[in-house]
Amino acid sequence: MTLVCGAGVSAAAGAPTWPVLLNELLSNLIRRKLPDGPPAAEDRQKLAQLYQEYFSPSALVVAQYLKNGFGDDFLETVRRTLYAVAPNSSDLLDAIVDLCRPQRSREAISSIITFNFDDLIEFNLERNHIKHCPIFSKGQKADRSELPIYHVHGYLPRIGTIGKQHAIVFSEDAYHSQFIDPFSWSNLVQLNHLGHNVCLFIGLSMSDPNLRRLLDVSMRKNPDRKANHYVFKRRNDSASLSERIGSLGLGGDDAEIAREFMAMSEILEEQDSSNLGLNTIWIDDYSEIPAFLRTLASETQRT
Repeated sequence: MTLVCGAGVSAAAGAPTWPVLLNELLSNLIRRKLPDGPPAAEDRQKLAQLYQEYFSPSALVVAQYLKNGFGDDFLETVRRTLYAVAPNSSDLLDAIVDLCRPQRSREAISSIITFNFDDLIEFNLERNHIKHCPIFSKGQKADRSELPIYHVHGYLPRIGTIGKQHAIVFSEDAYHSQFIDPFSWSNLVQLNHLGHNVCLFIGLSMSDPNLRRLLDVSMRKNPDRKANHYVFKRRNDSASLSERIGSLGLGGDDAEIAREFMAMSEILEEQDSSNLGLNTIWIDDYSEIPAFLRTLASETQRT
């Protein structure tokens, strides 16, 4: 099994989500570009939010502006912002560590693929004395005794020198480069694991176009066309949906319409996941995932 981790894994430990990270970086850029602007950080954050709402650029375009604006300081600025609140651990990361512990003569999982830049997984494995190796550029390999952690969007550890090998997939140009190069090391790593391992996706929205493309490619090469992988999806809140439906004045029982609407939505999502080779694990709250992983770890110990 391979764990495939997205932003939700880091967010659980307090790391900034993508929108928060963009807003913090944009606030920093405003301070640089408008030295006579508001001195208070809170006011700059309001301006950053206004910029995104008023000019309405896509998130990737904003990221491209940030990369252009910070120039040579870009990676270091992203790193400072990423670790500004000193994120360390969470119940979810603790459960991931439990699943990573070698069990008797076999390992619970063979590898981790993460789309996050941070070192939160490494930090928690290190303090639990589990051997591991971050891999974030072409040519790097883990020893047989180490759990490989593939940072397919780049890696920014909280300490140490940041060099060119730490380039991250953050801005529009980086996404384009990854998308058009089918033989990039990160694409090959993902395709190899999708083709040979059972992958469990945690904390991902599954909307990344390159990831969806790779899942589709892997599924097309699967002679049995079976869904071999698994993804957690959280159910929507039926009460809030019922309230929104009520505001439309459609007539009929709002709660019943909401239930049917949600059932239809889940069927559509499951069909989409299945076409990409994914089995859907529905949860009502993200807090259910750690218990699921611990059950998985305990079952592994018995086999």
